[in-house]
Amino acid sequence: MATPNDGFHHPASEAELVELVKTAHREGRRLRVRGAAHSVSHAIYTEPAGENRVNQETAPAGEGIDVMLDRYRGWNVKDESRKLVEAEAGIHLGADPSDPTAGAKLESSLLAQLAEKRWTLDLTGGITHQTVSGFTGTGSSGGSSQFTSNRNLAGFRLIDGRGEVHELTRDDPEFYAMAPSLGLLGVVSTITFECSDLFAIEGSEVVTSIDDSHLVADTYP
Repeated sequence: MATPNDGFHHPASEAELVELVKTAHREGRRLRVRGAAHSVSHAIYTEPAGENRVNQETAPAGEGIDVMLDRYRGWNVKDESRKLVEAEAGIHLGADPSDPTAGAKLESSLLAQLAEKRWTLDLTGGITHQTVSGFTGTGSSGGSSQFTSNRNLAGFRLIDGRGEVHELTRDDPEFYAMAPSLGLLGVVSTITFECSDLFAIEGSEVVTSIDDSHLVADTYP
């Protein structure tokens, strides 16, 4: 289903997302799913969409099927004791101020809602405006050589190029190709996370000269 004048299809369920994939397969059309447009545009859309830069929000003209998951942003608790949650592919980790639908608010983001339960993910790096599927698919978890939110990954529901749905868990060899997968294995429908306890990060900023920078470094373990 496409909203008039914006060029995107906006599925509201896995069944609608599956039907779009089946249509693309049946008609020989390209299909791409955009998240927060954090990658360069030529890597996101079915056709070149203007300048090849990040944060290109509009869909390109053409016969391709470009999908936005702004109506597929729910989540639910699968197992309270394990802090196991299933998130729909379009939900954002945090607020996305560039979201063209103006619907990716902090209060509706996954991390903010998890924090209300005193849960979180291990490490997300310095940016949280991505969708969970875009974040995972591009391997964006980083910033530490010891910690990664990939450790929170517990399962995927994946739609292959023919529209068949597959459930992947850590018992499946294919599971470990999903982060990152860059969309090459199919369209992610949901991701299951085994959350961690909420924690706080303490940091500081120091302005110093190059000559004195070793003195600042020496103050940290």
